[in-house]
Amino acid sequence: MGIVALKCPGCGANVEFDSNRDYGFCEYCGTKVMQEKVIVEHRIDESDKYNNYIKLADGAYSSRNFAEAYNYYTRSLEIRQDDCLVHFRKALCAGAMSSGGERNAEVVSGLKAAFSLADKTKQKSFANEITAFIGSKDLSEPAEFIGIQSCENHVGKIRGHVKLADSLYQFADGENKELIANYCRFVIRACDALNQTYKYTKVNEGKKSNLNINLSLSGLSLSGNSLENPPQIYHTPQAILSDVAEIRRKFVAESNKFTVSELENKKRQLADAKEQIGKLPVMTKALHAVFSLPALAAALIIAFAVPLLGIILLAVQVICYLVYLKSEGSDEAQEAYSNYREIKEECLKTQKSLNR
Repeated sequence: MGIVALKCPGCGANVEFDSNRDYGFCEYCGTKVMQEKVIVEHRIDESDKYNNYIKLADGAYSSRNFAEAYNYYTRSLEIRQDDCLVHFRKALCAGAMSSGGERNAEVVSGLKAAFSLADKTKQKSFANEITAFIGSKDLSEPAEFIGIQSCENHVGKIRGHVKLADSLYQFADGENKELIANYCRFVIRACDALNQTYKYTKVNEGKKSNLNINLSLSGLSLSGNSLENPPQIYHTPQAILSDVAEIRRKFVAESNKFTVSELENKKRQLADAKEQIGKLPVMTKALHAVFSLPALAAALIIAFAVPLLGIILLAVQVICYLVYLKSEGSDEAQEAYSNYREIKEECLKTQKSLNR
């Protein structure tokens, strides 16, 4: 306890009062004089702890130990909430740990937080990583389904991943056509992993129904449980099949948008390549036609039927080829024809993909 001396704001006189009191009164003019208190906030520097959490989390994430990474990213967010990468990685960890899509809302929420904090460059990087994440999910069937529950778990895993992929499509980079095409392909592949029926081994009292056949020198012997319960058939619920089919239709339509655009672009390139061939000298085009693959095939067929005529045709083709190589602009012609064949093949592949 002590004495505080202050100036009266009213008359300027000295005012003294007990330091335990927040205010006093001037004995000359009666003005209330308040004591100013300085509040000092002590903050604990947790930067070392934060950096350590991030280091441990990133290491676990790289090792695909998503549960441990999720734990350390959560701890780091308790210290700081302004790191977009931490929000992003934690969200993907939640998605990886979700077996049936039960954490999809958490994943979407985390990614929204990450994208809101990230700049354009970082957002594009995140979009790439999301696409890789969608494509990396292992949806292959186990070697054997034991009990109906294993079938349900497998079906639930596929449905959950497909629904998650559908939810995360909003974060894909719409300006990157190749990335979008890959994303759509990954989702369609995931949808196609779902079958209408699965064969499983029924379990009775914790034991599989099986039959062991032992063949030895003494003869044939049987052991194990009898096959009273043969393999059963699990039918995927129609609601799940319809749900996944609807999502598949959506991404087929999305994929076709880019496929159609790509096909139109390829057709324009093919027209340009054909135009380049049209500008070649007539003699160059004629020589090329003589030693082309169809002409060579025809000469070989004739050679089998009429050997002398076939040999003459082959000789003419060889001479034309030699003249072609020595002619002016042969390199340009070879490049033009090669470019045309490559683009035409790409067009056919793209058209085939669109037809599927």
